[in-house]
Amino acid sequence: MASESRLPDVELTMQLHIPTLFVVIITTSAILALSLGAIIRRDDQDGLLPLISALGLVVLAFLLFPLRGLIPDLLSLWLAYVAVSGAFALMLRAVAAFQQRRLPAWMKFGPTLVLATVLGIAFKWLSVSLFGRIVLSNFVFLFQATLLLRILIQGTRKTIGRGQYLVIAGVLLNVVAIVARGIILYTTEMQSVINVTDPGVSQSIIFLSSFAHLILVTIGFVLMVKERADDKNRRLAVTDSLTGSWNRIRIGEYAQLEMQRRKRYDIPASILMMDLDFFKAVNDRHGHAVGDQLLREFSLMVRGCLREGDHLGRWGGEEFIVLLSCSNAATAAAIGERIRKTVATTTFADNLHITISLGYAEYRSEETLEQWVERADTALYQAKNAGRNRVEPHRDLNSPAAERASLDLIRLIWKPEYETGYARIDEQHKEFFRQGNGLLDAILRQDSPERLRRRIEAFLTVVEVHFRAEEDWLIEQNWPDSAEHAAHHKELSERAAELLAKHDQNPLDADDFLHFFINELILQHLLIDDRKFAHDLNLRAEPSSYAPNF
Repeated sequence: MASESRLPDVELTMQLHIPTLFVVIITTSAILALSLGAIIRRDDQDGLLPLISALGLVVLAFLLFPLRGLIPDLLSLWLAYVAVSGAFALMLRAVAAFQQRRLPAWMKFGPTLVLATVLGIAFKWLSVSLFGRIVLSNFVFLFQATLLLRILIQGTRKTIGRGQYLVIAGVLLNVVAIVARGIILYTTEMQSVINVTDPGVSQSIIFLSSFAHLILVTIGFVLMVKERADDKNRRLAVTDSLTGSWNRIRIGEYAQLEMQRRKRYDIPASILMMDLDFFKAVNDRHGHAVGDQLLREFSLMVRGCLREGDHLGRWGGEEFIVLLSCSNAATAAAIGERIRKTVATTTFADNLHITISLGYAEYRSEETLEQWVERADTALYQAKNAGRNRVEPHRDLNSPAAERASLDLIRLIWKPEYETGYARIDEQHKEFFRQGNGLLDAILRQDSPERLRRRIEAFLTVVEVHFRAEEDWLIEQNWPDSAEHAAHHKELSERAAELLAKHDQNPLDADDFLHFFINELILQHLLIDDRKFAHDLNLRAEPSSYAPNF
């Protein structure tokens, strides 16, 4: 019969040596404090100095705890507990300094004063057990840690980077450990823990979490400082320090993106160049301080005139550039005029009134960024030469040879893929192209205002006839978006009437009609919007973004 043996029951427990934990906490805190102290700037405004002081108080507290019995309890326990509470207070001050936030003094140091007072009374006149002192200090520490956690979470949206989450994790760990210590100490270890260095689960939890808390908070805080400094350096690298506008580097980067969008998706983009008229006289008469303030106020005002997605940059001196996304020349002209009028009616620093000159150019897919900016800059100087306080487009037609070449090259060419499948609509679209080519010739030849007006009127008559016929046909076909399409027709008609009225008051530059005709009527409406209903009504055309050949 085989003998049967039984292994004795073995209770496996892991006991952390508390004095060793104290040595680790003291050493780590001292190294962190000395390391930060060696690199901190004298004009520290990030909160590192209070953090270093907090680490110093942690070193003091954990040096005093093991000395109980060797020195009076007033030093070994009272001063140690007050030092820990003071460390929490200084951490809160460090976070407030980093967030550039003012906290009332009672919030930062009130709990420490309460703890010091109550513990002092307990040591002097009351016989309070270690358990009672731990409970009292735990309540104060829990309040301070929770307050610190709340302040950290409130500042997350305004704090750059991920370092803040390490700090939050460290403080949250400490909150959980304080609560767990209190529960375990009350339920199972009330009698066994007599000295602060005695082993126990509650002791291991609180001191091990304290070590982790120190590491997470310190490393996280240093990361927060670094991440904010990196972000500031990035912004300084791409931002004009005087006006807060973008600098050439940032504008160039975003201009490249707009150029790619134009080439890939045929989305227009334009540049506005602006220059403050007679700005040197302002500096000479009122001083550079007033001139700088004027530039700051001007930049702020211009940003208020722009749409979301438009970007203002300082190109140099008193010259500024605006990158207009999804904007053709007509849109650039409208925005430029809005800026010009706003500036002319605004009172700036030192009761100054100024004017600006503006030039604009729409991006052409074959040109480089330098060529694009050069065209806008040329337009700016055309505005200055024309008398200042005006908005001017870029003009290419500077010679008869260039004009003849343009007349030969710029032609709208009808292609079969532009057809909708409805003969009457397609024939009217072809008439668009025929009348449009006549209008192009008149514009590029720089015909007299009277002859150009007759051309425009003839073209707009064709447009109106087409709009009415198309609207009637879409209603007959019960197309659900016919009302929206008719509303777009109305907008285009009003835009055309506005340009014609403006022409009567002051003959327009070629770009105004060219871009209204090509971008708004041909590209957007005829070749995109009109083909949508053809697709919806199951005709043979597909929605497209074809561009007319020139």
